[in-house]
Amino acid sequence: QTLSPNAKGTGNNAVNTAKQAVNDMQDDVKNRVAQAIPDAQVTVEVDGNRAAIHVVSECFEGMSRVKKQQAVYACIEDLIASGSLHAVSIKAETP
Repeated sequence: QTLSPNAKGTGNNAVNTAKQAVNDMQDDVKNRVAQAIPDAQVTVEVDGNRAAIHVVSECFEGMSRVKKQQAVYACIEDLIASGSLHAVSIKAETP
């Protein structure tokens, strides 16, 4: 049995949609953190509902590791509460 051209494209569309969803989530998280933390350099990697967030900002100066992570977490807590993000790794440091 052969597939019609439309059927072949369906799989690619699903892959493209999934990639776009990951890109959208990465952009959303990055924008949220960048808006909340002054002069932050933000890197976000999303894999499914897991995210690794790396933030470098001078505003972390003098803060404990936990306080730095709490500042980043506050930007995305609604995404975690909704289940959009399940597991989050946060690395927050000064330059």
